[in-house]
Amino acid sequence: MPAHITLRAEKDAAIESGYPDANRGNHPTMWVGRYSRNSLYRDLIRFDLSDMSCCVNITSAILNLYVSEATAPGVCAYVAPYRVIRKWPEDQVTWNTAPAYDAAALCTAVSLDDTGWYQWDVTKIVSDWFNGIYPNCGLLLMSTEAADRETKRFIASENTHTELRPCLKITYSRREDVMDPEQPSDEVIEPVTDTAPQPEADISEPDTNTTPEPETNTTPEPEADAAPQPEAGETDPE
Repeated sequence: MPAHITLRAEKDAAIESGYPDANRGNHPTMWVGRYSRNSLYRDLIRFDLSDMSCCVNITSAILNLYVSEATAPGVCAYVAPYRVIRKWPEDQVTWNTAPAYDAAALCTAVSLDDTGWYQWDVTKIVSDWFNGIYPNCGLLLMSTEAADRETKRFIASENTHTELRPCLKITYSRREDVMDPEQPSDEVIEPVTDTAPQPEADISEPDTNTTPEPETNTTPEPEADAAPQPEAGETDPE
């Protein structure tokens, strides 16, 4: 049976080109998209997979983010996740110190137009992290940055509305589910030999110096009709 787990973000931070030295790692929300040509917002986020030691195969991983505000509802921001390739400190990262990322989007960009939940399928990268193909440095969320006032505000991991915080919903196979209980044992079983004691052979010499006595013709006495006696260790029933 597949197992399911929901992971909350270990850390997240927004970075902004208009304030390139500002750190927003402890803010309760994160803007994404283009407000103007000189004001671009991007978001960094990371999930810790260390609680998945019983997992052997990830079959699905869906990133869930909640948009709590849209600068201009109806102006879409097309947002996609990208693989971050360097570690970053949540309480220090800024636009100027942002880590490098792989320029290839991990999945199709999702159109954000108003408030509500939005999802991205990040199964491939999460599986690669789990299998050690890439180090888990997290994700960068970035729009196409094509339209002014497309900016949307995400709920961040520090927000007091815990039910709206970023989460990663994973479906996976557990280690015990893929083990074959009928695997043959490598133990070698030795055949059991009959070790019961054998009767000793009668090796005494026959007595050749005695003469057998003749049998006498005796009449057997009639047996008495006695009641059966209890065997040793038994008691008479009351």
